[in-house]
Amino acid sequence: MVASLVVLAVSCVPHYDDFVGTEDSPPRNQPGDMAPDGTSGTDAITDVVLADWRTEDPFAGEALRCADAQPVDERTPEIEMMDIQPEVDLPQVCLLNNCSKDIHCTGCPDGRDTCLVAMNRCVACIPGGDATCKPGESCSEWGICAPNELTCPTDPVSGIPTIACQKNSDCLACSPKNQVCDASSHHCQACTETNTSHCLPSDICVNGECSPKCPTACELDNDCSFCGPADKSAHACNMHKCAECSLTWPCSAGNVCLPAGVCYPPCGIPGPVQGTCLADQDCYYCGDPKALGSYVCKKPINDPEGHGSCIPSATGCSDLGLGVAVLPQPWSDYTQACSNDSNCNNLSIDINVGKLIRDLAGVDEVLGIPIGDATVKYKMNQCAEIKITDSISCGVCVPCQKDIDCDPIQVDSVIVEIFKGNPLAQVAGLMLINMLWGDENPEHNLNMFCQPVGLGYGVCALCANPLQPCGKMDSTGSGKCEHDVCTPGSAMAPTCGACSKEICSYDTSCCEDEWDDQCIDSVELLCASGCYGTGGCSADICTNPDLSAQHPACGSCVEAVCNEDPFCCNKQSGAWDEYCVSGAATAPACLYQCGGACAHSECEGGGPLVASCSACASSVCGADSWCCETEWDANCVAEAEGDAACGCK
Repeated sequence: MVASLVVLAVSCVPHYDDFVGTEDSPPRNQPGDMAPDGTSGTDAITDVVLADWRTEDPFAGEALRCADAQPVDERTPEIEMMDIQPEVDLPQVCLLNNCSKDIHCTGCPDGRDTCLVAMNRCVACIPGGDATCKPGESCSEWGICAPNELTCPTDPVSGIPTIACQKNSDCLACSPKNQVCDASSHHCQACTETNTSHCLPSDICVNGECSPKCPTACELDNDCSFCGPADKSAHACNMHKCAECSLTWPCSAGNVCLPAGVCYPPCGIPGPVQGTCLADQDCYYCGDPKALGSYVCKKPINDPEGHGSCIPSATGCSDLGLGVAVLPQPWSDYTQACSNDSNCNNLSIDINVGKLIRDLAGVDEVLGIPIGDATVKYKMNQCAEIKITDSISCGVCVPCQKDIDCDPIQVDSVIVEIFKGNPLAQVAGLMLINMLWGDENPEHNLNMFCQPVGLGYGVCALCANPLQPCGKMDSTGSGKCEHDVCTPGSAMAPTCGACSKEICSYDTSCCEDEWDDQCIDSVELLCASGCYGTGGCSADICTNPDLSAQHPACGSCVEAVCNEDPFCCNKQSGAWDEYCVSGAATAPACLYQCGGACAHSECEGGGPLVASCSACASSVCGADSWCCETEWDANCVAEAEGDAACGCK
């Protein structure tokens, strides 16, 4: 039966441009059918990627993966394809680099109708087996029929072909990762800037190799140059993830760069905690973007000059959700009162994943099949306290209070619904996954972070690069404490100190791969003391109202004060002023430090201690000044445990 639909497959490596054609190399039909001028015919051969129709899960059993470049001599037995709707004319099937049986290769060019199972590759001949090539051709170790005289010598160390090619067909005897001829260097390689037919649609060509447009990890902003659609680019390298902004890639005027690497109008004065204020205008962008200016700066009733919090302009809890929107659309569709998180367990909204994918991909269809709507339930399970007046606080169900509250949306589970009703839904689904995620990431998720809309709460929004996680998560990593946070070296561990724990909660690579310059730059943003003479913990927080903003990691006293008044720890816009000193005077957590003792136990990690606070601190800091200047980290604790003056067990 003649196919009623022909579509172009995107394969991982050996999707030969000699067959599909490029600007500088038209397509041809057979390796030996060369025109006198060295060019080929003009009949392009197209392929179709088809999922396994025997399973309801388009990604079960036949994982989307690239074939490797190792020669194999296995062959799969014929397996019958499941019958599908008889009125549908199926196109010829060619899973060129994703086959699992011979029937997946019926539509591939050059007689490549056999599947080498271990390589998941459709081939024209079996290496070392019965040759099926034309006279004058032989079967290469890669299962490709090539002219007898054609060889592909390689460098014994690098494995790179050493032949000087003039056209793509000169590379037929090479491995599938070296099938394109670079006209300028005359090297056989995977791709060129003008020929990426061997690459996935999620790839670009970098130095002759197929590389993801949006890498899973970055070192420089330049690594992210092609990441994201034009109107939602993620060209900054923020904590080793491609993002919208970073320390070296600022946001446009009027926006702030959130730690998740997303530009957003500030809710409150700029700083690590959104929602603090000194005047009403600081709260202009809080709440619903469609109701700008609906939040005001609430200050203590007895101190109009004090620090304030951005709150909805309401007289009571009953106003919330009726005349006053606490959250932007679509979250504002439900405003439910609560006293604890359990009151919000069953609350959710519908999110249209199909629209998110259309916006992300920048297209409305795949293979001519429209990307339809598909909704998922997204939870609003956090109970946030919203202060209306000094005496009235309202509990309202919100999606998140911190980044970890925002679960990723799993796209695999809605692929069938996105292409619902189309017999080629699984084909389109595989192509869509190929287009966005490629083959590097087995998790096909749209990742979210908590975008703040008020003090202590927010809504779950897409990361700048939704294909990768962003924001603050649980600290993980298996590194060691072989150096301090200001020194590059091996990966550190979250247990090395408060600073490494904070950094690794945003950037896991610092505690899994390497503690590099990006990790050190993050010290300035996330830790109590910077590496370039900035920040630091002050010893006289109980009495001095003229200090720079502190950091919660400085100790339990500072943490308690800043939990109540984030202004005191806002390094961008705040300070440790008389209100912070007043807070320390009444906070139970400050009784220890403000009574003359050390800010925390010498046997536990925390901020730097004052050498004079105890004989132990004096002894440890006499040997290691870092412990009283920057951070009392795991190494300081270890030194205290071995110091007779400390009494640590």
